[in-house]
Amino acid sequence: RMTEKKLKFSSKIGYGFGHVLNDLTATIWFSYTLLFLKDVALIPIAAGPLLMLGQLADAFFTIIIGFLTDLYSTKRNWHMMGSFMLVLSFPSIFLLHKEIMPFWACIFYLAFMIVLFQCGWATVQIAHLAIIPELASNEKERSELNAIRYSMSGIANITVFIVTYIFIREGDASMRNDEIGPKDFNKFRVSI
Repeated sequence: RMTEKKLKFSSKIGYGFGHVLNDLTATIWFSYTLLFLKDVALIPIAAGPLLMLGQLADAFFTIIIGFLTDLYSTKRNWHMMGSFMLVLSFPSIFLLHKEIMPFWACIFYLAFMIVLFQCGWATVQIAHLAIIPELASNEKERSELNAIRYSMSGIANITVFIVTYIFIREGDASMRNDEIGPKDFNKFRVSI
C-alpha cells in the first residue's frame, strides 16, 4: 500500500498567497472601478458598458482558459502568465487621464486594458483552482487549501478597504459631503 505524502504547512500558506493578487484586484474592480470611471475619470457614459465588457470578457476567458490549461503546459506557467497580465493591465486602467487623448481613444485604451485584465484574472483563477488536486493527496488537505484560500481572500478584501480609507479619505479636509471627483485622480492612481 502506498503512503500519502503530507503537504507541508509552508506549501499550504504559499498556496493561499497564490490568489491574493486576484482577490485584491477583484475587490477594487467591484468596489471602486465604476466610481473611478464615472466620477474621477469623468466618462460616465462609458463606465457601465466598460464594466459590462469586463464581465463578458471574464465569462469568455474562464471557459477558454479552462480548456487550454488542461491541454497545454503546467498550471504554474498559466498562473505566472495570468499574474503578469494582471500586473501589466490592472494599474493601467487607473492611470488614464482623459486630458491626454481624445475620448474615443480613452474608451479603446480602457476596453483593451479591461479585456487584458479579465483574461489575466481568469487565467490565475482557473490555474489556482486546478492545482488543488495536484497538491493535495486527500480530501482533508483539499479542504484545508480551500479554507486557507478563502481566508486569504477575506484578508485581501479588508486590506483594500483599509488602504482606500487611508489614501482617499484620511487627512483630506477638502472633502465635503463625501464627494469624490476629478481632483481625486492621483489618490486612485497611488492607492491602486
